[in-house]
This record gives sequence, structure tokens and C-alpha cells, in this order.
Amino acid sequence: MENILVPTDFSFESHHAFEVAVRLAARIGGSVLLLHAVELPEMASLQHLWQTGGRHGAAQQRQPQ
Repeated sequence: MENILVPTDFSFESHHAFEVAVRLAARIGGSVLLLHAVELPEMASLQHLWQTGGRHGAAQQRQPQ
């Protein structure tokens, strides 16, 4: 049995790719597995901390005192 992994972002193009994969899997007796990955806000925050070296508000300009 053959497995086909189809990444998707639920766009029109990825839906078309899914349909093609389903037809191919039917021909070869395989199966289709959809994959949709999302970035969790917590992970985005951790990535921001890593990129800025942990400096709070590193992307913001300093306010005059």
C-alpha cells in the first residue's frame, strides 16, 4: 500500500492538490493523509524572545523621557 501525504493550507490550490492525491491513491490502492500545521501563539512568542535575545520590546523604539 502507498501513502500520500498532502500538506494543506485550505486554499483553492491545496484543495486541488488534495483531489489529485485522492484520484492517484484510488488508482494505486493507497491512502491519503492531510497535514495542516499551525504556529501556536506561545511558540511565536518564544521564537520572538530567542530572536531578540530576550529583550522586552526590542522591536519598539525607545520613548523619550
